[in-house]
Amino acid sequence: MVERWAAYRAPAFWKRVNKLGPTDCWDWTGLVQKSPKNAIGYGALGFEGRVQRAHRIAWLLTNGPIPPYMMILHHCDNT
Repeated sequence: MVERWAAYRAPAFWKRVNKLGPTDCWDWTGLVQKSPKNAIGYGALGFEGRVQRAHRIAWLLTNGPIPPYMMILHHCDNT
């Protein structure tokens, strides 16, 4: 499923990422999903029939499926 989605939607996903330098944080410029727990909000996009956070989709596109024991975190804590 990731491969099919990636071929179709990956270019649109990466257009919403402001890629700075290789060691800088990359800012999400697309939809920000806010929740009662987090007033700041996280980048989000529809994927596999539900809304998922952008940093998780970025992992999927660059590394493949996320192992069930792994937590995907922001390297620079920039939501």
